[in-house]
Amino acid sequence: MVSVRTDSGEVLLLEIDPVEEQISLWSGIFGASRGEWLEAGPEFLWPGSRVYVEGRQDESSSVAVAGIRVAAPPEFQRVKRMDVPTFGAAAKSGKAVALLGRRGDPGIFLLHQDGVVTVVRETGHSVLPVYDGAGGFVIPDTNAPSDQNGFLYVRGDGIGLSFRAYPFHSVRGIVSDERGDIWWIEMPQVGLAQWRLWHYNSQDGEIVLRVQAPTSLLGGRANTPIQPTLIAALAGAGDLRSFVIDTANLDAGRQYTGLYRVDLDAEGEVDVSRLAPEGIYRGPFQLSPGDRRLAHLAYDPQHPSLTVGFVRPANQLWVREMAPNGAGAHGRLSAQTQTRFEFFAPQLAWRDDDRILLARSRFSPQGVFSLEIFGITQVDLRETGSAARSSYLYPLGDAIGDYAACVDGSVLITVRSGNRVPRLEEWTGEGRPQIQGQLPGFYDRIFLCWQRYSGPARIRR
Repeated sequence: MVSVRTDSGEVLLLEIDPVEEQISLWSGIFGASRGEWLEAGPEFLWPGSRVYVEGRQDESSSVAVAGIRVAAPPEFQRVKRMDVPTFGAAAKSGKAVALLGRRGDPGIFLLHQDGVVTVVRETGHSVLPVYDGAGGFVIPDTNAPSDQNGFLYVRGDGIGLSFRAYPFHSVRGIVSDERGDIWWIEMPQVGLAQWRLWHYNSQDGEIVLRVQAPTSLLGGRANTPIQPTLIAALAGAGDLRSFVIDTANLDAGRQYTGLYRVDLDAEGEVDVSRLAPEGIYRGPFQLSPGDRRLAHLAYDPQHPSLTVGFVRPANQLWVREMAPNGAGAHGRLSAQTQTRFEFFAPQLAWRDDDRILLARSRFSPQGVFSLEIFGITQVDLRETGSAARSSYLYPLGDAIGDYAACVDGSVLITVRSGNRVPRLEEWTGEGRPQIQGQLPGFYDRIFLCWQRYSGPARIRR
């Protein structure tokens, strides 16, 4: 049962049949131009929502529901302060090294130069860097269909801003631009084929809706639901802003259904061009530090690599030149797997605009849905042939947990030998990586890195 309070203050208990389609949301909640009632489920009966109930009340306060219409969402706070003073102090003193995590577990942790790991946030599975403006990083929330969604933006001085999506919306992609502003896409969690692009201006603190458009703009059709995800914000000329958006049909289990470039002018008009159709590209996507190049993976059945049945991991690296004039439609093949007994893990990291890191992988002993990274490769786009690649392959029994290209140019790697505590290593891009320390608590993820680690060999919590 669900309890509601009427305008007169009476409390009623609603008897809802979870099988029947009894609940709908007004499209005006999502800013839709066409007024209609959209089918929804009980999870959208949020506390504080204004609803209209049709049903039969018995002699008590119970109501057998025939239908519920959600006319307005609850009031909510768009942004609130949530500071992380330990990060601000570490960044100010130059002791912030990297943000760590544990694979499969929530939580973001800060490695300090003095060999201590502290908690940044107990939740979160990923981190997005903010290199410009106030700097810092973004920790996205895990999208939940029946809860508020959003993200935490932590500036370089430790000031944190917790952003909430509009009620009944999911957040699909968060990026920062060359000014340090934050952009993100919100999409209704009900059957409404539209998306919104929001902009947080870090200079004046305003949040502005920049684009509201149908998914048909990105290849969606009436019977083909498309979910867009914001991938990157490109450096713009003047008031022109450009973005890269990936699409997927999650209802059909299809990812990477089309990659698009969206150019936005000062008047809010958008121009969309398709960079790649479905079937010829895969994620992840990484924009180079100078916004010049976009890297992504791909699978070519003609190139020998490790596959099992329908499981066909990526075996190619592609790079697209993202010039301000709308370029990006033509990418170039920049690297391929070197043997038929490996594939590329879904992991990319730029060291600068010319050098990018790849993970050489195979299936793990746990099965074909798990991977084991046994080597790291640096690709230099300024070179050709074998001179463009340098690799280090770990001995049998060692596996890379994660790696990151640091702001100071160094590369940090976590490596595990069997069930032993992960170790932290540094790689120059050539030769054997050097051990820098042992990581406590089985931290094997490196989400973001600012500088090489030169502290005590035994890192503690």
